[in-house]
Amino acid sequence: MDGNMTAADVTVGIANASANATAVVTAAAADDSGLSPGSVVLRVILASFLLMVLCCCLACLCSCWCLLHRGIPPECRDGVEATLQQMENRGYLPKLNDPPVGAATTVVEPPPSGQRVIAALNLRR
Repeated sequence: MDGNMTAADVTVGIANASANATAVVTAAAADDSGLSPGSVVLRVILASFLLMVLCCCLACLCSCWCLLHRGIPPECRDGVEATLQQMENRGYLPKLNDPPVGAATTVVEPPPSGQRVIAALNLRR
């Protein structure tokens, strides 16, 4: 130690050196991240938007599952059937209830009384 330096001077010097080293390390860490404040804000906005879209998709998935699980409510069935009928008439949907054009129709006679029919198959072409 130099004759002019006291223990207090050494302590202050060490404190200043550690403060400078901390400041240098903090500045270097901020520079290494490479993120400007605008970039951070953009990432937060993008993450919020994606979270909102994910929540909307989840809500749609849950509503579709509930609709398929419970079926169409009775008060809405007439409207749905009318819409489907209009779409069939316009040709957007195939007519599933009508027989195909040129198909032969067969009439199934009821069984004699006292007999039960389990299954009826028509194998003729």
